[in-house]
Amino acid sequence: MSYGLLVHYTTQEVLLAIFDYGAIGPGCWLTPAAYAACLMPYDLGLDSPRDACLLIDVSTIPRLWGPGTAARSQRYPWQWSGGGIEFYCQDSIPVDRVRRVLPVAPCGDRLR
Repeated sequence: MSYGLLVHYTTQEVLLAIFDYGAIGPGCWLTPAAYAACLMPYDLGLDSPRDACLLIDVSTIPRLWGPGTAARSQRYPWQWSGGGIEFYCQDSIPVDRVRRVLPVAPCGDRLR
């Protein structure tokens, strides 16, 4: 099955490393949903907030696992409960597949 655009959330620090390395991964989580910054850690069960959003063309990526449901956060399981839709790519995704990089402004979460 082939998909078009999926979203990968990351931090500004990791974003710089991604572009220095020339790829995301190996191994990364992607979602078809664009989440508001306030909802992203909750719905994706993240262990830390993210402040960058990458819109990625995965139409030529040969292997994606999913769709599946995001698990609870390991760090904040009582609050960041997961449940959002996600895919996993075990391979590296070249940065030429990134179509846009958007800033995400985390909002007032006391866990940030």
